[in-house]
Amino acid sequence: MRAVMHKCCRGLLLVLALWAAAPAGAEDMPADALDASLQQFKKDMLDVNKRLLIMEEELLFPANAQFTLFVSLDVGRFLVPDSVTIEIDGKPVQSHLYTAREVDALKRGAIQRMLTTILKPGTHRVTAVVAGTDAHGRPVRRGATHEFTKEEGQRYLHLRIVDNATAQQAELQFRDE
Repeated sequence: MRAVMHKCCRGLLLVLALWAAAPAGAEDMPADALDASLQQFKKDMLDVNKRLLIMEEELLFPANAQFTLFVSLDVGRFLVPDSVTIEIDGKPVQSHLYTAREVDALKRGAIQRMLTTILKPGTHRVTAVVAGTDAHGRPVRRGATHEFTKEEGQRYLHLRIVDNATAQQAELQFRDE
């Protein structure tokens, strides 16, 4: 934690140093030199911003406590998702409404990163509810619950919406990654 704060302070000091190092007589500089100086300043600012975003992510989501949930759609004949809602330990943590383009991408094999959060080590219960339409355009809701143990380190879980041709309906399956 202290190292991340130290990095943030160094990044802030770098921004201040770049600002202070701006040419004093910029109004007397030729247009080409001023343009090159401004372009370099923009590049430096983008680099600083990128570093700050990386440090912010490290601070908010430390790698040793991360939990990430992915969602995929097997074929999508028996359930076309409109929304997915995720609860962890009985508390709603994430929901997503799908656009037609997102559903099309899922049908073509895309995997969506639905959630990245911090979980303490221990036993947890994740519940997923998928609402959508079936092959006949009727509204459908499916739910599934999965209990897992989170240990130190990153943990990945994959929610698969799978067509069951025998039952003529979709099933929700959790898979540890």
